[in-house]
Amino acid sequence: MRTHRTLQRGWRRESTRDGSKGCLSIRMTNELGDNAMYVDRLLLAARQRLVMITADAQLTEAASLLHKGTDLVIVCGSNGFVTGVITKTGVVGQMGQCQGASCTMRASLAMTRDVVVCRPGELLQDVWKRMKEH
Repeated sequence: MRTHRTLQRGWRRESTRDGSKGCLSIRMTNELGDNAMYVDRLLLAARQRLVMITADAQLTEAASLLHKGTDLVIVCGSNGFVTGVITKTGVVGQMGQCQGASCTMRASLAMTRDVVVCRPGELLQDVWKRMKEH
């Protein structure tokens, strides 16, 4: 048995039930088909490279996490949700107002709060377009 449900922006959800195992399989498709590149195809690699700190961490901790290959640190609030991001430029700008390595400033003071997020089912080209607009 196969059911189709059309979602926003041309997305279609296909549900099938495997009679032998009784499992429900859900597949998301859109007008571009299976060859389109979606965010969910990058999630495993992206999560392995993800660097995070808490909002109350010190700026020097954020600075120590920013190295070759890591240009962005995700800042999470006590609820575990993203509250902002810290870049190398943000750290350098704030460290100039401190005493360098002895800086006790909170990392959240150097973060950008206007964060653009994406969802697993989004097309990469849509995400890229949104990133260029910000």
